[in-house]
Amino acid sequence: MPPEPASHRTQTLQAIGLIIIGYFGYAVSDLVAKILQNHYSIFQVMGLNAVMAAIITGAWLWRYHGLKALFPENLNLHLFRAAIIVCTAYLMVSALKLLPLADFYGIAFTIPFFTMIMAVLILKEKVGWHRIGAAVFGFCGILVIAGPQFDDIGLGFVMALGGAFMASFNIIILRKIGSKAPVPLYGFWPFVFIVIFCIAGILITDGAKPIRTEDLKFILLAPPFTVLGIAALAQGFTRAHDSTVVSPFHYTQIIWGIGFGWLFFQTLPTATTYLGIGMIILAGLYTLWREYKHKHHIPD
Repeated sequence: MPPEPASHRTQTLQAIGLIIIGYFGYAVSDLVAKILQNHYSIFQVMGLNAVMAAIITGAWLWRYHGLKALFPENLNLHLFRAAIIVCTAYLMVSALKLLPLADFYGIAFTIPFFTMIMAVLILKEKVGWHRIGAAVFGFCGILVIAGPQFDDIGLGFVMALGGAFMASFNIIILRKIGSKAPVPLYGFWPFVFIVIFCIAGILITDGAKPIRTEDLKFILLAPPFTVLGIAALAQGFTRAHDSTVVSPFHYTQIIWGIGFGWLFFQTLPTATTYLGIGMIILAGLYTLWREYKHKHHIPD
């Protein structure tokens, strides 16, 4: 295989940097959601973040792309994706309250396997036994993470798995939408839908509380990092010449999960959690390697 041009290497390194930054942005947003749920309802936590994030992405769209950018030709797909993300966000944020951060990210790493299954069912993609075996091995990692604690935190695991499944559905829809839309549009409609969902939830449950002064720093911190996650990942994956090269950097989230868990909650993963996460990551890396070999016609 001919050596990769220097410009391609530079773009790949830039893409990797952006992806690491993007997942860090999401990790900060997740941390804030976990902290704030100690005092506020899930609807208030999600709603406050979504209102400010919608303002940021809306202003971004208006300033650089004009209001017409809000209504692309495939608006129906954007709106359908927004509804899927509402479900994803609700399940994931609920799971964050119930699970340690490291366990949460370990389960979230199953998203590539769910995506593979849905690509077969919906997009009719062909998958060999290597990738099927990797998926089975990855799901065994989930069982290892659950371990004997499953009776205590079973609901959190179920919600996190449900969120991972919905997130994979989001990826399938993104493939249909494509990458031509302005970056902030991928976040604007989902944030608007989350705001509507959370207002309804607050009205039904009477779940709003007065905001405490000491929580303002967290409330103001989350939206910019959420938007950073969306923007950096969108730019990173579109700059990369080969997504299989940069996709493994999704697993850097476990660094933030373990680090934030220790700094803010004084918790560290158990040995079984480390083992299960390792199994999931190995399965994911093997799947990506098989995809890379297939794309570049590398023989077994």
